[in-house]
Amino acid sequence: MLAGMSRPTLRARPLVILLTGLPSSGKTTLGGALRDRLQGKTRCQLLDGDELRARLPPALGFAPEDRRHQGQRALYLAELLLRHDVTVIVALIAPLAETRDSFRETFGDQYVEVFLDAPREVRAQRDTRGVYALARARGDDAYESVEGIYERPATPDLTIDTAGRSPQDALDALLSVVRLQSGLAVRTVGGAVFLPARPLEE
Repeated sequence: MLAGMSRPTLRARPLVILLTGLPSSGKTTLGGALRDRLQGKTRCQLLDGDELRARLPPALGFAPEDRRHQGQRALYLAELLLRHDVTVIVALIAPLAETRDSFRETFGDQYVEVFLDAPREVRAQRDTRGVYALARARGDDAYESVEGIYERPATPDLTIDTAGRSPQDALDALLSVVRLQSGLAVRTVGGAVFLPARPLEE
């Protein structure tokens, strides 16, 4: 660098990060941890599917058309926030492939799709919303009707087994992808070399 020239400041690209998975797979927990890690370093907002259902009209059920509508309004809010350089973390079941495809088509290389996977017995133990308790009350054959249809992502950017990894390990894996996708890491022939001295910055 020439004398007298200042080093340019690295600036993270804002992203839309979709955390998708079945109920109690860890979406809200991991989304909150990522938000807490990014706050103070970049502008970010967590959109939680349960909060969207509770706060935004119209009231939605869990039929395919309602789930489609839920995905559309989450996408719209994410698009508005991204226009203002806000990184958006979307914790949403997003069970339909068409919903996730719409996110990818809308946000392109500013989109990160993360599939959170865990066995049903682990999800049932967590059961923060009472979904699986309701299924047990109805009988074993009711699990699928309570969970609803979920089309597993074919090619997510990252899959995290939340039953087999600690919350910190899951967060570290997610942060690695976010740093790379946001432009604060450079690719090499052997993989990715991150810039650890320069975290996501405002």
